[in-house]
Amino acid sequence: MKPSDERLIDLYLDMLAAERGAAANTLEAYRRDLEDFAGDLSQHRGTIATADSDAIREYLGRLSARGFSVTSVARRLSAVRQLYRFLYAEGNRKDDPAAAIEGPKRGRALPKVLSVSHVDQLLATARKGMAGDTPITERLRAARLNCLLEVLYATGLRVSELVALPASAAQRDQRMLIVRGKGNKERLVPLNESAKQAMRDYLALREEAASKLLKKGSVKAAKWLFPSTFRARPQGACRSDRIEAQASKPARAASCLREPSATERC
Repeated sequence: MKPSDERLIDLYLDMLAAERGAAANTLEAYRRDLEDFAGDLSQHRGTIATADSDAIREYLGRLSARGFSVTSVARRLSAVRQLYRFLYAEGNRKDDPAAAIEGPKRGRALPKVLSVSHVDQLLATARKGMAGDTPITERLRAARLNCLLEVLYATGLRVSELVALPASAAQRDQRMLIVRGKGNKERLVPLNESAKQAMRDYLALREEAASKLLKKGSVKAAKWLFPSTFRARPQGACRSDRIEAQASKPARAASCLREPSATERC
């Protein structure tokens, strides 16, 4: 690195420290990136003071050839941009050669999915709380969770569509769901037998809980298939509110459980 380049880098880092209060680690990171840039220019008979846009592009290309990731190249370009913006503002350069340079495009990561065995384990775990002599409120939450997962896995609905399903969606022997999605458009989504059975089990428990636990006239939540809570609960009916949170979390996370269904691709 040439002395003139070192002086310009020092001027920029002094500004970061004095005007922006940059921490020592931040200053050191900028120094490494800019010194690498200056060293590369020096090897190709260039300097920070004389480099043009093509020289910066060639430097970015050499970074990629050296095996730098897209994120690392973007970080180096950001440091170079800020340096030249400072030099231009301070009158050390009459132009800003980095202003028109576009950064490397970052690829979008593929969504992570669970294996079939993990999905089976998740569904089996959801069903466990439905059996036994546990309080009906706990069995109801378990049935709700199981129904959410079964319907989601069977249909490929968006989570927002799933939680907004009306109670009428669980009619007996119904083979299709009518779903209102984006743009207020309706579409038909097929149901499998597991999802229909999960709906029947869930609604049966919900009706039993309503008759035993809720006050008369307070079952307005029955408009929706998956109401978040009941508004009336006897004291001690639930041993832990943790189950209530679990009833909604899988619905938000389970969109990564399967490959998109045929209806979702449409």
